[in-house]
Amino acid sequence: MASNREWDMELKTKDLILRPIRLGDEEQIHEYAGDKDITMMFWLPNDTFEETCDFVRHCDEDWKKPFNQIEDFEFVITLDGKIIGGCDCDLSHSEDHTYATLGWIINKNYRGRGFASQAGAALIDFAFNNLKIERILAQCDCKNAASFGVMKKIGMRCIDDKGTRTYPKTGITSGEYTCQITRTEWSLIIRPEKAEDFHNTELMTMRSFWNKYFPGCVEHNMLRVIRASADYLPEISRVAELDGKIVGAAFYTRA
Repeated sequence: MASNREWDMELKTKDLILRPIRLGDEEQIHEYAGDKDITMMFWLPNDTFEETCDFVRHCDEDWKKPFNQIEDFEFVITLDGKIIGGCDCDLSHSEDHTYATLGWIINKNYRGRGFASQAGAALIDFAFNNLKIERILAQCDCKNAASFGVMKKIGMRCIDDKGTRTYPKTGITSGEYTCQITRTEWSLIIRPEKAEDFHNTELMTMRSFWNKYFPGCVEHNMLRVIRASADYLPEISRVAELDGKIVGAAFYTRA
C-alpha cells in the first residue's frame, strides 16, 4: 500500500524489518495485542478489536505529522512480511525531549529467537541517529526475565532495581527495573587490540593510574608483561574506542 505520509522509513536488521504502523495492520497487530496472557505491560490495546483499530488509527495519524512533531514513534516488527510484534521509541515522558523510552512486544509464537533484541538494537540506532537525545531508558517488571535479558543484550545497564509499578487494569503493584544506555556508551567501539594500538593503550593506562596510589605508576608497564605472557588471551581481550581514541581496555589471562 502506497504511503502519502511526510516521513516514512524502514529499519532493517538481520532478520526483520521495522516499519511505521499503518492502516490495514489491525488484524495482525491484534493477534499479539489481544493476548490475554500478557500481564506485564502497562497498557496494551487488547480488550477489544475496536480498541486495536483505534490504536492503529492514532499511530497512522501520528506518522503523518512532520518528523519533529512526532513524540511516539510506533513501529510494527515484520518477519518475511508477517507482523510478529511491535515496538516504540517514545519522547513523551521527557518534557525537554532529552531522553526516549523504548518498549517492545513479540507474538508468543515467535519468542525465544532473538527478535526482540534485534528490534531493540534497531530502535536504539534509530533514536541516536535521528533524535537529539542523550540517553535512552527501558523498563520492565522485575519478574520479566526475558525483557531484562533483552535490555542487557542490547547494551543497556540497570540503573535502578528498586522501582515499583502499579498496573492500571488490575491494581497489582510489582517491582520494576530501569535500564539505560547513553549516547557515549552507544558510540563506543569495543574491538580487539591491534599492534598499532599498543602505545595509545599504554598511554591511556598510564594517565588513568598516574599518582593514584603512589608517585608515578607501573600499570602501563604491566600491559607489556601481560602481552608477552604465555597465559595472555588476546582473543577475548578488548579495547574501547571513542571518536578514534582508546578510552578503555580489558586484558585477560589464564588463571
